Amino acid sequence: MKTTFTFLLLILSSLGFSQIREYRIVDSLRNKSTQDVKVFEIKKENFKTMTYEYKSIPNPEYLKIQQKIDSCETLINSAQQKCLSTTTKNHYDYAKKYLSDAVDKGVLGSLESSDRWANIKTAKKHLDAAGSALQQNTSGKYSLAIKQAKANIAKIDEILQQANSAGEEANIIISKIRPQLNQYNRQIGKGGYISAENNTISETIYDYIPTNEIVTREIMVMDTVDVAKTLSGTFIGINYKYDDGYCMLKEDFRKFKKRELIKTETLREYYNEYNISDISLYVASSDIENNTAYLIKSLENEKMYLALGDIFNSWCLQPTLIEFQEIMKEKGFEEITINGSNGVKYNGHQCVLTPDVFVKLMEKDVSIIEKMEASVNQFRKYNEAAGEIAVKLGNHIKRYKSFLLTYDRMEEWEKDTKACNAIMAKIRKLPYTQTEFFYSQLTNEDINLHEFVVLQTAYSNEKLGL
Repeated sequence: MKTTFTFLLLILSSLGFSQIREYRIVDSLRNKSTQDVKVFEIKKENFKTMTYEYKSIPNPEYLKIQQKIDSCETLINSAQQKCLSTTTKNHYDYAKKYLSDAVDKGVLGSLESSDRWANIKTAKKHLDAAGSALQQNTSGKYSLAIKQAKANIAKIDEILQQANSAGEEANIIISKIRPQLNQYNRQIGKGGYISAENNTISETIYDYIPTNEIVTREIMVMDTVDVAKTLSGTFIGINYKYDDGYCMLKEDFRKFKKRELIKTETLREYYNEYNISDISLYVASSDIENNTAYLIKSLENEKMYLALGDIFNSWCLQPTLIEFQEIMKEKGFEEITINGSNGVKYNGHQCVLTPDVFVKLMEKDVSIIEKMEASVNQFRKYNEAAGEIAVKLGNHIKRYKSFLLTYDRMEEWEKDTKACNAIMAKIRKLPYTQTEFFYSQLTNEDINLHEFVVLQTAYSNEKLGL
């Protein structure tokens, strides 16, 4: 049977059929199914575990942010240390100035001047204040001191040039890191920053911490034996609201045991700081569409099972669906796929299996297939013809909006609009086109073209007063 069980359930629901909650496993469906279905019995057992105390502890998230802050500050400090401070740069500038003055006087002035060492001595003080390792004599042979001064001037230029380059690099590094640092500080409300959303991460949180007390709990645990291949009988799905549902632990976690079924509300209470899907499998209500992990209960022995896989939709049937199969066999129509949708075919004619078609087939009226196909084919012809005119309408509308519409063009616009209106009227008169489910018979291209026609025609009618 090609039509999916879920799809037929949707049809029954849309038509107001009562939702029968009993599902019987059909061996032939199970044998043919390619669905990976596993079923495990849920058993009760006594389990010893430690109790947990709810108390304040350092917030791991806060600690992570603090580590990032420390890392950013370290990088900024490292970058800054490679640069010369303003004071140090000033000392080098002064040292260069006084050395240059000394060199100028040594060349132009008298070497016997009593103050000839003054500039060199002052320059030396600035070099020392800058922490420089440059050698500069302040006594002895004056010509040697001048030679040193010339060399030191060049070295100071090199030092300042390197300092400028290092400063530029440091500014680039700091400009990249500073926004991150500000963001991290804002997250934990540090450094004078306050989060605009008032969601500052706190330094401590409350969490459940194990104690030395041991208690025994009665728990529900999923068995490890897969009984899917041998399971038989009639079952009901266990339905509940989201917060009343269950989660199954993937591993031992704190006071809970691996494969234990836990109320979702309880798990959220204990682990509100974790993503529950990281530690557990959510066991949803069985009435949720496309659900592949839910609890079922046997009507024969009251046992409860966890079904992993789409067992109801792939291995089971309900009475209405069984009747549909019997009618299909009796009347000789078959199920096919049409543009990705479930369809039916009879005597060379075909259409999508929509709820209105389903009702007719349940009444054993297979003529609906040919009639629906005829309406769809005629709709497409009309729709394509209207689409060609709608393109013209679009051109008229462009001229209208650009104030380029002449009197003759206005008459042509009105003529084209009336022609399109006439085709749209024919479409509305086609059988089934005004029903709720007719558009499900169409492709996306059909629908997009029709919507284009409707929009162009509606705008034209409004502006022309038609």
